[in-house]
Amino acid sequence: MILAALLLQAVEPVIPMPPTDPVAIERTFASDAQRLGQWTAFAKWAHDDAIIVGRSVINAKTFAEAQDNPPQAIRWWPVESFRSCDGRTAFN
Repeated sequence: MILAALLLQAVEPVIPMPPTDPVAIERTFASDAQRLGQWTAFAKWAHDDAIIVGRSVINAKTFAEAQDNPPQAIRWWPVESFRSCDGRTAFN
């Protein structure tokens, strides 16, 4: 028993990451587009290494920051959400 207690103390506790809800995150992003402006929200939420693939591959954040916000931002909302098994990637 004493050995088991000592072994348990030697192991660092695993602290789980706080749960994230991709749908809630997407709704906040969409809300920011209405409140801050479409391209401002895209620039805020784009990861530093996010890309846009079209005729060429460009940095998404750089592209969004260079755009003027339209008078009315597009409106969207998530309908379905799919998450990878490891929880690192989601598609809404």
